[in-house]
Amino acid sequence: MPKLIEKLDRSTNKIHPTVDPITIDKINELLETGDFKGLSHLIRVAIDELHKKYEMGGKLQPKVLVSRREVTVE
Repeated sequence: MPKLIEKLDRSTNKIHPTVDPITIDKINELLETGDFKGLSHLIRVAIDELHKKYEMGGKLQPKVLVSRREVTVE
């Protein structure tokens, strides 16, 4: 049995998940819509949507966007 990953390192660029047949069918249906450039794009969109849902539900702290300009604090 593969080791469960508790947290990904930011340098990780490949993962090897196990996917059940029902999930594969759902992935294929979504890819067949033509709305995604590929599997990586589909996964990125799905994670973004789930992340937003968790932020709105209070399970994650909302991210605060900071301008690229220098901020002076007095």
